[in-house]
Amino acid sequence: MEIDRWVVPPAVAAALFAVVAVAPPVSREGADDGLRVEVAGPVRADGMALVRVAVEAVADGALRAPRALTVEARDVTGNVTATAIGDALASTPWRVARVRPPAGASRFVLRVQAEGRVAGVSLPVNAAAPSRDVAARVEEVDLAATAGVLLPEQRGEVLVRVPGAEAVRLEPEFDGVAVEPAEAATGACDVAAFQVTVSGMGAPVIIAARMRDGTTKRWSRRLPLHAGGLALVREGDDIVVRGTLAGRVAYLLGGAGDALTWWSAVTLAPSGDDALGRAPLPREVPIGWVRASLDARMGDEFAPFTRWGARAEACATDAPSRRWFGARGSAPAAPDVRVVFDGAARAKATMRGRVSKARAFALACLAAAIALESVVVLGLGMRTPDGEVSEVMRTRRERLGPLLSGVALLLLVGFALGLASLVGAAWE
Repeated sequence: MEIDRWVVPPAVAAALFAVVAVAPPVSREGADDGLRVEVAGPVRADGMALVRVAVEAVADGALRAPRALTVEARDVTGNVTATAIGDALASTPWRVARVRPPAGASRFVLRVQAEGRVAGVSLPVNAAAPSRDVAARVEEVDLAATAGVLLPEQRGEVLVRVPGAEAVRLEPEFDGVAVEPAEAATGACDVAAFQVTVSGMGAPVIIAARMRDGTTKRWSRRLPLHAGGLALVREGDDIVVRGTLAGRVAYLLGGAGDALTWWSAVTLAPSGDDALGRAPLPREVPIGWVRASLDARMGDEFAPFTRWGARAEACATDAPSRRWFGARGSAPAAPDVRVVFDGAARAKATMRGRVSKARAFALACLAAAIALESVVVLGLGMRTPDGEVSEVMRTRRERLGPLLSGVALLLLVGFALGLASLVGAAWE
């Protein structure tokens, strides 16, 4: 029986499996995006687990806010101890939620559900830190901006404390710094208040204090000016954030003591010459301080900080003195905002696993097809014994034709492999 007609099928199969090996046609279900879960830490026993969730695209890393978010805190036995529904975070691609960790636990499981996906991660719970509220150290002279920093072209309050002073003058060293009043009497705790507007990029001033013993003292200081930053103050039950660029998003983290209890954000909207955002303070959780930043990871070293209700000296009986101790109170350590679940990376790894399995199968089939093709080509011209001498004595040209056709088909396989390598480059 002539077998040269079987040259074509293994060659075609080899070409097909070559393409499949380089560009496997695997399902992309669930591999286009994944949940990105971030937590502001450390999580303390007397605080909250603050969770921020977005859906991240695998292709370009773009983030979008999930349509709904549910967060659960579970103890080591799997029991649900707290549940929260996420809220949109201003005009950002995030939703945030807060849950209280299980009482007395050293670890707990955070379970996040959004967009039909589930993410779970085990987190440690740090012990509650002792109160660190202490009275501000008394310096010979000290100054502070009520809102943390001064912003160019924006009016802000500057408080100056000079122990033993009867009155204080704030004298600009250069033009571009407007101070009202030029001289202010000190009140309780020897604090004087000034309204300052800086028009330039620098703000060196001379502090001249008239002491109660009749002497005069002078110091050179620089006002805490930060161009492009944020100023942060509390007004009633709201936190007010001022900036210089409208449309930017300011991220807010608040807490009580060293424990984090609140995570929010505001979009700075035009307000006269300023850009202003206002966020209501939560009433259902304890909060005594707030930190603001233009950096979503809260890594800005100039992030303003404001606190209230901190311990102050007994002399703080007037508003400027109370604002002084709020502005000079010690801030807790900067929060650690970190990714605890990277769903996009996991989806990418899952896709790589699918491709690897499909490619291994296709390569095995490719090897089998090439081996079969080799056997067929090497056996061309062979016939089953039929007793006919004329069939055995075939001419050399008749034997050469089928052999060359088989070789040509093998070359076609090599061409298909080269073409498939170009197609498959997009998968790597």
